Amino acid sequence: MKIVGLLGSLLPLLAQDVNQRDENSVLRLRSFAAKRVTVVAENGGYFPVAARLKDGRIAAVLRGGGSHIDVRGRLDIVLSSDEGETWTMPRIVVDGPNDDRNPAFGVAPDGTLVLAYLIAYGYPPGKTEAELRQMPTHGYLRGSGIYVVRSRDGGATWDPPTMVNIFKGRYPSPYGRIVTLDDGSMLMALYTQDDFKGVAMPRPGPAANYAYALRSTDNGKTWGDVSLMGAGFDETAILQTRGKDVIALMRSGPGVAEGSPLQALFLTRSKDRGKTWSAPERITREMEIPADLLELADGRIVLAHGERNFPMGVHAAVSSDGGRTFNLRDKLSLSWSANNRDTGYPSSILRKDGNILTLYYQMDDPARHPESAKCKAIIWEPPADWK
Repeated sequence: MKIVGLLGSLLPLLAQDVNQRDENSVLRLRSFAAKRVTVVAENGGYFPVAARLKDGRIAAVLRGGGSHIDVRGRLDIVLSSDEGETWTMPRIVVDGPNDDRNPAFGVAPDGTLVLAYLIAYGYPPGKTEAELRQMPTHGYLRGSGIYVVRSRDGGATWDPPTMVNIFKGRYPSPYGRIVTLDDGSMLMALYTQDDFKGVAMPRPGPAANYAYALRSTDNGKTWGDVSLMGAGFDETAILQTRGKDVIALMRSGPGVAEGSPLQALFLTRSKDRGKTWSAPERITREMEIPADLLELADGRIVLAHGERNFPMGVHAAVSSDGGRTFNLRDKLSLSWSANNRDTGYPSSILRKDGNILTLYYQMDDPARHPESAKCKAIIWEPPADWK
């Protein structure tokens, strides 16, 4: 493996601790061996979600065809047969006349690939992405619902989409890895403005969301049994630990309690397989979003998240107590070369050799999009003393 500077101590200290230290301090620089891989070289690779298939291959679903906000967006799949060292060319899964986006992806107990996504529409005509980004998206974007497609041949072919037709809000969206629990059911994270549980927002606003978990007991064919993870949150990563608890890290947004930070990660926990959830607790500082969760063979839990504070990229923190707390004073910087906030959305897989494969995307040149958008990966070994 080539040497890549994973600034395990310096960057986190610069980012969150330097204001608390005086000039008599020393910041420690640490690096170790890793390998960088290009998954999608250009024109896409947004929002990758990786999963291990029943045949041992690794698959990832990601957004291609358009920019971060773009009616041309579609969903592609890429596969690796060598633990993430090399990848196939993207193969189109969904490409309709509107914006197919925001994938959630997982593997059902019977091996079926399950992909959920949002179809967005309502883009004002003739606007550039830069102009669209200056407009409040809740003012024009609409989503007709969450759709699900399934594949029983490893992603070669997909069934026609079915709609999860329970939403009335303008923008219901799935997110991240769809998790298969120990009882065979599947949990999907989603966010929407629909208040299914009658919980009033602390600070209601036009873009306030509720984070929910949705359950399937038939290998992803149908979805229901909605449970509320948090009011005022959206993009959420879910993990069932070896202790059988289900933990979730949610991205905060409009609607959180007065004085709470926007765009931070909050933790909630379920002891009944996602039926009920604990009160959210803040984990990260602002602009450290969104999250991905992975449990190692030794029980440590790795949190990878987008880092939108300078230097921008992807950071990782570790928990040695089942996800109750994370060590934020010894974070690793997996990527630090992004020159803008259009980056991150990590998704990690535990390799057969015990190393971690983390996918993420990066927009190198905002003036050249989507051409300069790409999906990258890093193969890295979590330090034994990282606790």
